Amino acid sequence: MFIKLYNYLTSRTTGDYMQKVLPALALVVSLILSYKDCLSDYVIPFVIGTVLIQVFKFVTYTPRPSQQTPMDNPWRWRAVQFKWSPNDGDSFMSGHTGAAFGGAWFIALMTPLWIGLPIMLLASTVGLSRILCKAHYVRDVVGSILLTGLVQYIALFWF
Repeated sequence: MFIKLYNYLTSRTTGDYMQKVLPALALVVSLILSYKDCLSDYVIPFVIGTVLIQVFKFVTYTPRPSQQTPMDNPWRWRAVQFKWSPNDGDSFMSGHTGAAFGGAWFIALMTPLWIGLPIMLLASTVGLSRILCKAHYVRDVVGSILLTGLVQYIALFWF
């Protein structure tokens, strides 16, 4: 059982699928819970979070763990270097994790705990798979989770 779980988490397709499934699920929840506010409650914050993640990728020089020679340990906490160097690295922040948590944060904040918690755990598998595949460092995943959570919280409770 643990071997199957490890194979699932180390598969690059885990992040590829779940980064699409969770936002689509959040859109359905948004339409069910508040049809007239769907755009302001979910779609606009999701787009803002995605754009901010891409801006961070563009203005930071952060090669992926798999681009390091010798291959770097993705569990090591590395500092982010801010440089204008768009072609040298695009590790910080994780776009897959940001997309998955963009949907998961909305569901978690708008539904009861018994629905939101499993969705957050499911989204966590995306971040974990990105680390295990050596596509991102831990700080890339944590940064994406915090940024998308902050954007979603501000959109839901401040506006």
